[in-house]
Amino acid sequence: LALELLAHRDAPSLRGGVVHLESEMLQVRALRATDTVRCRMEMDAAELAPSGVRLCLLTRTWNAIGQLCTETRTVLLVRQHRQHRRSGDGKRAEVAPAGEWKEVERWRLRANHGRRYARASGDFNPIHLWRVTAMPFGYRRPVLQGFCTAAMVAHGLIEAVCGGEPAALRRIRVVLRSPLLLPATVLLLTAGEGGRIRFRVAGERGRVYAEGDLTSADIVGTHG
Repeated sequence: LALELLAHRDAPSLRGGVVHLESEMLQVRALRATDTVRCRMEMDAAELAPSGVRLCLLTRTWNAIGQLCTETRTVLLVRQHRQHRRSGDGKRAEVAPAGEWKEVERWRLRANHGRRYARASGDFNPIHLWRVTAMPFGYRRPVLQGFCTAAMVAHGLIEAVCGGEPAALRRIRVVLRSPLLLPATVLLLTAGEGGRIRFRVAGERGRVYAEGDLTSADIVGTHG
């Protein structure tokens, strides 16, 4: 849906590439795998940024009887020219007090992970596919899709924090800090207690690729 919306003739040119910056999802009621779903996406806001146009996309889903189930805000940067950047511009992890951050998942992502997600999602942005298609956009290796990172985080936190119950997830915000180049080994780290958990996706040497927080109706995992 996002690609179809951005392909509209009134949308900004995509020649410089699209960068996923942030997503926040609010779950009003849980969807079941067998539900019939209606989905609508619209462009909620657009503003000029130093390197292009910053877009906010609003996505809502409803079940078969018209009940609102989820509402997601996604922030994208549409570059107006190709920028050659160093692929190691990631932010270093802050020094956290001993014992604050806990590893709950470790993912070993292969070089073809972006291509596998592209086949599942339809996101065939060239920066995600091969080294040769990512290099014209300034990346030495393919970059994992931001939506894939967000989905992996949500799945990992549902298992580690919500006791494997998707309905317990009320809100999740994911801020993408640095391109995740493939192949890579990354960790899902959590901190906090009660109904709000902070998380980071970081490399083994401390580089932060994504961070954010999760709000749950009932934290039933090991935190707290």
